[in-house]
Amino acid sequence: MTAQIETLQEAIATLVRMLKIVEPEIETAHGQVKLTATDIHTMRFVAANPGCASVNIAEFLGVGPTTMSSVLKRLEGRGFLSRNRTESNRRILSVELTAEGQAVFRTIIAEERKMSATMLTSLPEARRSGFVEDMATIARNLENAATDTSGKSQTRP
Repeated sequence: MTAQIETLQEAIATLVRMLKIVEPEIETAHGQVKLTATDIHTMRFVAANPGCASVNIAEFLGVGPTTMSSVLKRLEGRGFLSRNRTESNRRILSVELTAEGQAVFRTIIAEERKMSATMLTSLPEARRSGFVEDMATIARNLENAATDTSGKSQTRP
């Protein structure tokens, strides 16, 4: 199994490196608006959970409240999301994507899907379904392990 682990580690490192290299060469909304990975994952969570509180986003991303506050302030300042006080508790801010934020996020999702399609075409068609199922299983198990370790339930986007 050690050889498999080493091969997998190298493959993941190469994949991450290549995605970083290719990204600036592709005309993307992400490249045009210069979003960080945390920005994108924040938008992903908010898109799936409109009206959520910042504490929920922070728990999902595994970041502290101060970091989350900075991210939200930056995205709000750029017009991508809004934070509004809730009627039930004026101390809690409800977070939602603005129309502009929704448009940018839809473009990012389309770009991610295009890249995923490109990656799948490198496999024979007969192996694609199994690969996708295996990747989804790995992702779920990693997410469950992180939740078990932190003791916090993470809301899925």
